[in-house]
Amino acid sequence: MQISHNSFIVGAFLFGLGFCLAGCATDNPIAVRVASYNVEFSKSVTPEQIGEMFRPYKLDLIGFDEAPDGDWTDRVGKVLGMTHSYVGKISSANHKDKYKTILSRTPLEQTEEYTMQGHGWNPASTVRAVTQIDGIPIAFYSLHICASGKDNGHA
Repeated sequence: MQISHNSFIVGAFLFGLGFCLAGCATDNPIAVRVASYNVEFSKSVTPEQIGEMFRPYKLDLIGFDEAPDGDWTDRVGKVLGMTHSYVGKISSANHKDKYKTILSRTPLEQTEEYTMQGHGWNPASTVRAVTQIDGIPIAFYSLHICASGKDNGHA
């Protein structure tokens, strides 16, 4: 099994950001554990292997990029005991199985997909969902953009 942990760096940053957002605004901080991972259309590993990789982190939310359509995200969730998911409908650049998805421990509400316009791979999109953790609403986005230089990407 070959799983790249490079994308998990983004998740570590997001975890710190999520904790600060929740903890900086109240006397009773909560921890929100999130990650983002580019599965590269699952060409190297199964969803179950991805789930096993994430198991030790006890995450609340995961954003997947380049995820296959269908039940792929739910299969990761089954391994992790995360039963709520949202899969976007726009596959990046109309490629096969390059969707953005969200996996959550808590119910997802207000799910949406936003089309992005600009240079680079089109169509492109980001998915968003709102969930509540310890009574605090949290909006979570899963985003994957192509080249993001000054004039050549969606950023």
